[in-house]
Amino acid sequence: MTARLRSDKLADWILGTDPRMRGRTRLCLLVSALYLVWICVISLGIQAGLFISLHAAQWAIALNVVAMLVGYPIVRSGKSMHWADPALVLPQMLGAQALACFAYATAPDARGALMQWMCFIQVFGLFSLSPREVRISGSGAILVLVVMLLIAATLGLPDFNPGEQTLRVILQSFVMAILCWVSYHYSLMRGRVRLQKLELTDAVKAVQDIIEHDALTGLYNRRHMQILLQAEMDRSQRSKHRFCVALVDLDHFKFINETYGPHVGDEVLRNFARHVRLILRETDIIARWGGEEFLLIMPDTNPSERAKVGLERLRRSLMLQTMSMKAPDLRATFSAGIAIYHEGETMDQVLDRADCALYQAKDQGRSRTVLSADDVALLQSESETSGQA
Repeated sequence: MTARLRSDKLADWILGTDPRMRGRTRLCLLVSALYLVWICVISLGIQAGLFISLHAAQWAIALNVVAMLVGYPIVRSGKSMHWADPALVLPQMLGAQALACFAYATAPDARGALMQWMCFIQVFGLFSLSPREVRISGSGAILVLVVMLLIAATLGLPDFNPGEQTLRVILQSFVMAILCWVSYHYSLMRGRVRLQKLELTDAVKAVQDIIEHDALTGLYNRRHMQILLQAEMDRSQRSKHRFCVALVDLDHFKFINETYGPHVGDEVLRNFARHVRLILRETDIIARWGGEEFLLIMPDTNPSERAKVGLERLRRSLMLQTMSMKAPDLRATFSAGIAIYHEGETMDQVLDRADCALYQAKDQGRSRTVLSADDVALLQSESETSGQA
């Protein structure tokens, strides 16, 4: 195993393989690294005598160790994947603010740096918190400051001047409120951008549907079907797998329109399209080719067997279907012509052979499926060759 593979495997083990989880675990590891830095700073602060007591410093270290070890395992295990805040940004921010306030009360000489640190914590959620979470984080940070001030003043901690610290907390709360306001409006802007992106995606999808689909039946239209047919031809040439196309024409559709009216005709087309999608295979592709004519692409199919079987199953099923509520006795039949795609053949050539087979089906009395004459000869030749072998 190369060093690169070992490195990738280790990264997958630490960060996870899900791209969303990897981003969240990286964030948690960054937070853990910051807590580790603070543990080192506290350790140095003990030697420099920054804390009011060794006991307070030890508590600060213990709380930072707990905070360092909590977030990552939860996120890495995937337990938070479906939570509202899967990266645990808000609880980690509130926890960090509480720890900073504890250090503020117990480390007099570090209070200036801790004020700046609390501002940094608030900025930490700028790019991920929702407007509601921003309000919670900002008000929570200010509340923690006020609670710390009240507790410290009540306990009468050494080197803690209530009047001076009240002024500092007021100024800090003002700064935190401004940061919260900026974060809040930035979060609203991110929400609007996300909504606009979703609307744009929906609009592009709607336009794509209009471009690709027939408005009446919801099937692919002729233009898009030509693209799909060319793609299937290319795939067939690469994989050497056969596929066939079938031109399907509803029988006596002009008579239906003239007898029952165009609204019934439209209803028949819609019901036929719906029923085709229910009966045929999921891999089969159907499009409205024009008027009452439809084109089927049937991948990886032996046309002399499965294609005919599928179309006959559709034919029998249609005979049992009510095609229009306005004409409940009306039944639909169709004629179909099948052509196997031959390697090197153009699109027009295979479609012309399917069209010729369709006309043969009509000449033979309609409501039937006919295989292209060229393909009948080809399959007979292959059968004879196989028998001789």
